[in-house]
Amino acid sequence: MAAALAACGARSGLLDPLQSEISGESGSGGSGGSGGAAAGGSAASTGGKVGGGAASASGKVGGGGAGVAGSGQAGACSLPLEDCLAVEQPECPGLRPRCEGRIEFHEVFETNGYSYVNDVATGPSGRAAITGYHFGETFFGSRHFTTDSFPGGRREVAFVVSFDTAHALEWVYQDPEQSHGVALAFAANGDALVHARHLAPSPTGAGIFPVNTLGQQLWRKDWGTSNLVPVGIAVDNDGHVWSTGNVYGRLGYPGSDLDAPTAQQGYLLQTDSAGTLLQELFITPPSYGVSNVLDLQLDAEDAVITIGEGDTTDGRFSSFIRKFSASGAPLLLKELEAPLQLSRVVVDRRRRITLVGSFQGTFEHEGSRFESDVPTLLVAQYSSEGELLWRKTYAGPLEPTAAAVDRFDNLIIAVAGSALALRDRLLVPEHGSSEAAFVLKLRADGSEVWARKLDGAVTLRGAATDASGRIWLGGNFDGEAWLDEDVLSSPNTTGLLVQLSP
Repeated sequence: MAAALAACGARSGLLDPLQSEISGESGSGGSGGSGGAAAGGSAASTGGKVGGGAASASGKVGGGGAGVAGSGQAGACSLPLEDCLAVEQPECPGLRPRCEGRIEFHEVFETNGYSYVNDVATGPSGRAAITGYHFGETFFGSRHFTTDSFPGGRREVAFVVSFDTAHALEWVYQDPEQSHGVALAFAANGDALVHARHLAPSPTGAGIFPVNTLGQQLWRKDWGTSNLVPVGIAVDNDGHVWSTGNVYGRLGYPGSDLDAPTAQQGYLLQTDSAGTLLQELFITPPSYGVSNVLDLQLDAEDAVITIGEGDTTDGRFSSFIRKFSASGAPLLLKELEAPLQLSRVVVDRRRRITLVGSFQGTFEHEGSRFESDVPTLLVAQYSSEGELLWRKTYAGPLEPTAAAVDRFDNLIIAVAGSALALRDRLLVPEHGSSEAAFVLKLRADGSEVWARKLDGAVTLRGAATDASGRIWLGGNFDGEAWLDEDVLSSPNTTGLLVQLSP
């Protein structure tokens, strides 16, 4: 039967998008050019809705909705795009063509207050977890958790939620302190490490705590003041924990000597798996008086890559990339002039560094001049030594909000805005909405695989991929949101988790 289905797929032009990416095929036989995965035939612009069935934990059924960027007659779908998930091919009974970017699962964290998902991570066993914060009564699957008010304010509390490989909710951890979950990373043993904004009791600042596979907090480190903002967290090959953020004044981590008495500085900490400080440094470039770190990643050799922005000592505003060795030695510094503003950085298995940012106006970048009168997405990839490999721009208005890279070195970029201009078509919100979240998948060479949208006031703040290349996106929506045929509605800001097919 398997052989028959394989032969049938070959006759119909079906390609498994993962297999085509693994084999590295391109052009008219594999994953084609700057369009979607093409199995021969000329590239043609296709769009529209995809009917079908995305299972949600609430029992609702949604659709597909992915457009294959420049897909040909077959692509990953050998039928017209609007039918590719709803109609079976007569010659292939029981076999449905596969569309990239299809919604496979979603979960809504309903609340009578508000709930935000700030980050999502995937673990070594295929589990996924999210972190964020909520106020009021919030439902995580069939479980509900409640925060309370206090004199003069609301008690906002961080949460961590874990899902198994079948999308079943494993456990929910609610922080006993007032806090916001900001960033999340998995250790090799399956512990989920959370970098949190600690709100109260005084002093406020940052916190790190791991939650084990049973949903139990193992230890906790809180430090800093209200002038400290946590940003990112990562775990290296030795199990050491790296965290970054911004501080004005003393950092205050146990054993730390870092102090920024005159201006805000971006910092970097390394601790062991129990939270004991190993090393610390400011990431501010030498020519900067003020810095603001924006993101943190580790490469395969445990080099640390950070991006940030700040004011130089000669009065310029500029963005930068800084790379450090595992011992804290500076390896790379690149400055990128305003009006470019960086948002995210990702690093692939070949240690290539991809920057995601936006600009409006005119600026110079690596010998080229760019102009745009609307906020425009810029994606640029560098070698591990800082050599520009390629760059692409997408007109908007757009604001990048999340990014990830999969094990095949494909890039996933989430943006919020009112339009995404692709090479051969324009994606715009529908259903009377003026805004949408757009998700763009690019190959390692910058060519487009697919692009899709989630209509409504949807903001995707976290992105991750699992071992199969499936894409996990976490964020929130306000009012109504359209996950293809499934319409979500809430009077409150509501947390959201979505999984897309590769």
